[in-house]
Amino acid sequence: MKTVWIIVCREFRSRVRRPSFWLLSFVIPLLVAGLYLLPPLLASRPVRQVRVAVVDESGIFATQLQSSDAAAYLPVGSVTYGRRMVDDGDADALLLILARETTIPTDAVLYYHAHSPSAPLQADIDHQLQTILRNSILLDVHGITVEEYALMERTRIRLRTQDMATGREAYAQVKSVLGLALALLALLSVVLFGGQVTHGVMEERHSRVVEMLLSSTRPFPLLAGKVLGIGMAGLLQFTLWLALSAAAIGGIRTAYADMFARVESRQLQSLATKGSEATAQFQAALQQQPVSELMQGLESIDWGPVVLCFFLFATAGYLLYAGLFAALGARLDKDADSSAFTLLLSAPLLTACCCIPALLSDPSGPLAVVLSLVPFTSPVALLFRLPFGVPVWQVVLSLALILLFVPLCTAWAAAVYRRRILKG
Repeated sequence: MKTVWIIVCREFRSRVRRPSFWLLSFVIPLLVAGLYLLPPLLASRPVRQVRVAVVDESGIFATQLQSSDAAAYLPVGSVTYGRRMVDDGDADALLLILARETTIPTDAVLYYHAHSPSAPLQADIDHQLQTILRNSILLDVHGITVEEYALMERTRIRLRTQDMATGREAYAQVKSVLGLALALLALLSVVLFGGQVTHGVMEERHSRVVEMLLSSTRPFPLLAGKVLGIGMAGLLQFTLWLALSAAAIGGIRTAYADMFARVESRQLQSLATKGSEATAQFQAALQQQPVSELMQGLESIDWGPVVLCFFLFATAGYLLYAGLFAALGARLDKDADSSAFTLLLSAPLLTACCCIPALLSDPSGPLAVVLSLVPFTSPVALLFRLPFGVPVWQVVLSLALILLFVPLCTAWAAAVYRRRILKG
């Protein structure tokens, strides 16, 4: 045991002392913070108003199209005049709404010159045309006003799912997102730090350091110490990523509070300009309080067991696969081959990720139980099911099976390790 601890300390110190370790520990959170800040920065840029000349042959749409900071709609009398406005630079595009004698309008063409209209502009035009046409049909054919239709749209039944024994609501969407996040984090930790084991073994093989180490210790404690040392360094780096990313995002929210407020206000104003119906739908969405429901869903989760199980299964999954990654590093001769074989070795975990839609449809079904008990898929499958509630016996049995396979895989990897090193 003393030999294993010495090797653990050596592996841990050798990685923590590398400049690349600390560089990545700080660069990754900065990258996450930058990606978080980029969308509101882009959204807060001054918006250039696009001028659209409108020729409405049906006489239904032109006066009802609502302009905004992003688009101004300019009714004109003829296509010839509209084209002249575009050619002279007085308009950026020409919207022609064709009319039919016996049917409602079904065709509209957006002409442009040199610069293609943006996707948001096209979406806004399409939304307004559909809304105006529908409201016109409702009023003329069915005698239903816009306000009456908005009232019908706001009238909904909220379906809630509750546990009969505890009375708690299910919050299935919140739990799905949380389960997916846990599964992907477990997959990332296994593949990322398992790949470091592969590269570490290959480096020692090429430098012939491992031959000197094997002269004073056996392969099993050497490999076990390497796996534990790299795992401890990986856990430290993973913790730094989470803590620094959370701190960076919190700092950005505080430092750019005004910008975030302006972006949210602009989004609200953009929605309100789409008409009274859109505004009514937005108010109805506010009344449903999705943010409050999200917070309630997060509060309904028993975070103690979730965090504990995530730590246990992510660690056990790493220990299980690290031995296999070490054997892979002992057998490979070229770094170029490691990526492809790492992906192949991670196939069971990737298979479990591909089965997540099936697990979501039936979190307690036979497939979910089988994937949660198979050691090579359970780190992903069981963590995804965890927020939905997993029987204690399945959690204990799954973890026990993983821990049972850990020494077996490590012993097999040590045998491969010894044979490949001694044979060169």
